[in-house]
Amino acid sequence: RGDRTVECDVVAIGTATGARTATGPATGPATATGPATGPGTRSRTSCRHDDGSLMITASIPTLRTRFRAMASSVTVRLEQPGPGAQAALDEVREVFTRIERSCTRFDPDSDLMRANAAGRRWSSVAPECLRVLRRAHEAYRATDGAFDPRTLESLVALGYDRSWEQLDDAPLPQPVRARRPRRWRPTFDEDGGRVRIGSRPVDLGGIGKGVAVREAMALLKGHGRSILVEAGGDLAVGGPGPQGQGWRVAVENPFGGGDPAAVWQVTDTAVATSSIRRRQWRSGGSTAHHLIDPRTGQPADSGLISVSVVHAQADTAEVWTKVAFLRGRERIRRLLDDADLPAVWIEQDGRVRYSRAAAPLLIWKASRVRG
Repeated sequence: RGDRTVECDVVAIGTATGARTATGPATGPATATGPATGPGTRSRTSCRHDDGSLMITASIPTLRTRFRAMASSVTVRLEQPGPGAQAALDEVREVFTRIERSCTRFDPDSDLMRANAAGRRWSSVAPECLRVLRRAHEAYRATDGAFDPRTLESLVALGYDRSWEQLDDAPLPQPVRARRPRRWRPTFDEDGGRVRIGSRPVDLGGIGKGVAVREAMALLKGHGRSILVEAGGDLAVGGPGPQGQGWRVAVENPFGGGDPAAVWQVTDTAVATSSIRRRQWRSGGSTAHHLIDPRTGQPADSGLISVSVVHAQADTAEVWTKVAFLRGRERIRRLLDDADLPAVWIEQDGRVRYSRAAAPLLIWKASRVRG
C-alpha cells in the first residue's frame, strides 16, 4: 500500500485440479508451497518497506493437513488451534472419505450408482449420499432446473466414463443423443434411508465436494481462530486469517499464466470455481468438457472459460458457478447482479469480468489474462 510492498498468505483457487495454498505478493504471482502436517507448525507473515528499512515478522501456531479426495488435493488449515483441533481434522478427513465413497460415479457398487441403477425403485443409501442427493434436489428446485445433476448419461457418452486420472483420448463411437429434460422429482425416505432417483441417473461430483467443504467447516468451527478448507475448485474460510485482515483468495489464470486473474479479500464465506480449461478431452474428433448443458446433453458453449462465485456456503457457491456458466457470456452479468452475488468470470478471449457485488471484495483484478 503506497510505498510499501506486502508479503501475505494467498490462497489460489481456479480449477478442480489447480487450487493450492500459496504465499506471494497480493498483486503478483502466487507461488505454490507445500503445507506441513501435524501440530506445532508455525506460519510467518511479514511487512517491509521497499527499501528494506522495516521488517516485522510474527509466528502463528498453525495446524495443517493435506490428503487426496474426490480427485482433488484437500488442504485443511487451523490458525491458533484449540485442544480438540487434531481430532476435528481427523473427522474432516472422514467426512470427505464417506461422501466420496457413497457418492462416486466411478464405482458401480457405490450408494449413488446403485440408486441410479434402481431408477424409479427404492434404493437404500448411506446418510451422506442421502444428504447430498437432497441438497442437489433443493438446488434444482431453487434454480428452476438450471442446476440439473442428471448429466451422467451425457458424460459417459462423451467418453468421461472413468476417473479423470484414467481418462484417455479414445474417440466417441456414437454421437451423443440429447434428451429433453423432464422435471426431476426424486422421492426421499429420510427415516428409512432410501431414495428413488428417477429414470435418469445423476452425477454428484461437484455438489458432493461442496457439501463436504460445508460440513468440514461446521466441524472445525471453534477449533481455531482462523479456518481454511480447500478442495480443488471449492474453498471456505473463517476467522480473521493469518494477518488478521481476512483471507486473500486468488482466482487462478485458467490459461496457465503465473499471475492470478483476480484476488479477493474475504472471511467467513466460501469461494467456488467452475472451469473448462483443464478438464477437456478429445471425443468424436472434437473437444469436450465436463460442464453439460442439461437442455441439450452437450458440453455448454457459453463463451466462458471459468466462473468464480462467493457465497456463505460452499455447496451453494458451487451450484451458482454452474448456473452462471450455463447462462453464457451475454447473460451472466444480469443473472449475477439480479441475485446480488459476488462473482468473477473469464471469457474465452481472456477478458476478466466481475459482478456489481464483487467490487467491495476485490483487491486486485487483471483486465485480461493469457497463457
